[in-house]
Amino acid sequence: MAVDPARSAQMALVRSRDTKPEMRVRKALHAAGIRYVLHDRRLTGVPDLVFPSRRVAVFV
Repeated sequence: MAVDPARSAQMALVRSRDTKPEMRVRKALHAAGIRYVLHDRRLTGVPDLVFPSRRVAVFV
């Protein structure tokens, strides 16, 4: 399978974690005293934030 070098370079710039929107949400939750788990690979899709006690996964 041939890979286009331009496409590969563009996709290398796409971040999957610690993006600006994610960091803003994390900062606000932390300031409010709400704790969470980051990037739990045991869950399908690898959510950005997980609240295990509430059984909630958040994708930012």
